[in-house]
Amino acid sequence: MAFRVVVACGRVSLYNGRPHWQPMTTIFLIVFGGYFAVCVFAWARQRAFAYRPTHDVAGSPDDVGLAFEDVTFPSANGRTLHGWMVCTPGARYTLLYCHGNAGNITHRVTSVRDFAARELSVFIFDYAGFGKSSGRPGEKATYNDALGAWDYLVSERGVPPDRIILFGRSLGTAVAIDLATRVDAAAIILESAFTSAPEVGARAYPWLPVKLISRYHYDSLKKVSQLRLPKLYVHSINDRTVPYGMGRRLFGRSREPKHWIKVRGAHDANYLIPGSEYDRELRAFVADLEGPAREIPRLV
Repeated sequence: MAFRVVVACGRVSLYNGRPHWQPMTTIFLIVFGGYFAVCVFAWARQRAFAYRPTHDVAGSPDDVGLAFEDVTFPSANGRTLHGWMVCTPGARYTLLYCHGNAGNITHRVTSVRDFAARELSVFIFDYAGFGKSSGRPGEKATYNDALGAWDYLVSERGVPPDRIILFGRSLGTAVAIDLATRVDAAAIILESAFTSAPEVGARAYPWLPVKLISRYHYDSLKKVSQLRLPKLYVHSINDRTVPYGMGRRLFGRSREPKHWIKVRGAHDANYLIPGSEYDRELRAFVADLEGPAREIPRLV
């Protein structure tokens, strides 16, 4: 004897006890299964999405006329990392440079030159899995790498902590902020800072539940309020990768002393142009570290 059962969102017919799925249910299962598979794939491949390192070291500071020392040092978790030490004659501060999520230190040669031209020594290093550095990248790994770079400067090079300025760009801002919660540096400079990795990911992939499946957090919004050292924020109003508003939210959460510089250009643009506001404010920011901090305006 045949009988029929109707189920919401999908119709199931039972004939002699055997289910017969109607098209709506079949389509729903296919779509849901496909979406679930995409989510699993995204979860499993997050490392490849978050980090895009290259291993070819195709340049050096020598290409832009800078004398440098090629160094290796241990990360805080024991990995062997690679970096460059550029000692600028007459420099009173050393910039500890935490770069972004792609390429390696050879792609930052111009940036190193620009900071050296502002009378700063520069120590730039590659995270685990980037360039000549061993290991694989990850959130905890990048934190340990930065701490290893700090220990190298202080313990091996003898640089006083109050003569080290932390610098981060893009992903490196989260790394530098985390490091600033662990050490006593002179100041921190943040270019294109973001609030957290899940928020950036949600903007790039709005159709994925990024905040639920994210394995990397880089929660700078949570950490930045802990920082008491002087802070210089630099952010482009044209940045489509890390929106201007994200940087402003971090700035708003930060304690004084802090300063905001609005620039123009794409996310990967070079903002430190001679004669620009950034150029002038960077020099003033560093000079102020020698004495009483000036009254820093709050920009809208």
